[in-house]
Amino acid sequence: RFHVSRNTDSKMRSSLEKEFPEFDGHVRAFTKKMELEVPEERINSYIHADQIEISYACGFFDGACGGTIWGFENGGEIHSYKGFGAVKHESNHYLFAQVNKDAPTFLVEGIQTWYENYEDPRRRDEGLKKALEFIDEDISGIILTGMGVHRGDKYYKISGIIVDYLLDSYGLGTFKELS
Repeated sequence: RFHVSRNTDSKMRSSLEKEFPEFDGHVRAFTKKMELEVPEERINSYIHADQIEISYACGFFDGACGGTIWGFENGGEIHSYKGFGAVKHESNHYLFAQVNKDAPTFLVEGIQTWYENYEDPRRRDEGLKKALEFIDEDISGIILTGMGVHRGDKYYKISGIIVDYLLDSYGLGTFKELS
């Protein structure tokens, strides 16, 4: 179920409404690839009009994400801003939580980024270039605590490459057991 803010401009609203029917297909594709159950209940998705509106729904992100947020999942609800990509991204977090609600943030973002790379292999190449660019950076704190993973695109890309390596090396079943 989608709830679009009444403050959303008509052009954005029209664009989003065209994409709603694709969402069920996205959920089925992600759950099939990840070997998860399709939820019986429809996912509630709230699409906010702007950064101010979404920040009312999630005040803590000002510190965590530097004041910019595209979306978040909380309590089985998806909140997003700026289009359907964020809805899909956040819904994947919700769906993967079937495996472990408390999985480390770095892996949670990594699974999502890995899936985006799976859907568009060019993204994987971009992620690999970004990972190599920062190969000497010590990111152990980000991997272990998740703090800082949301600050910028590079850690998303790097997390996707690391998850790709883990899945290739150990398989989906073992990855899910260890998440």
